[in-house]
Amino acid sequence: ARVNGTASAQAFIFAIGNEVQCEKSTIKTLRWTEWGETFRSIGVFRDPANVSHAASERFADTGALRLFGIEEARERLPKMLRDTLKG
Repeated sequence: ARVNGTASAQAFIFAIGNEVQCEKSTIKTLRWTEWGETFRSIGVFRDPANVSHAASERFADTGALRLFGIEEARERLPKMLRDTLKG
């Protein structure tokens, strides 16, 4: 999901359930960076066991934040979005 704040503050939230979704999220994040967009990328991993450590690390290497599990996302995502969208 793309969450718009201001032109300089937007967030992309990726629901990542498997390796393929993780790789696609990494590619999308890299592409937006390549286009010069300003954004915060956040990946919510449903079950980290379904994604290899290497794929998860590649996603993190893009500058994305990772949340492992729905419970962690419920706790931390609202504050992350508030902080990001303040600009």
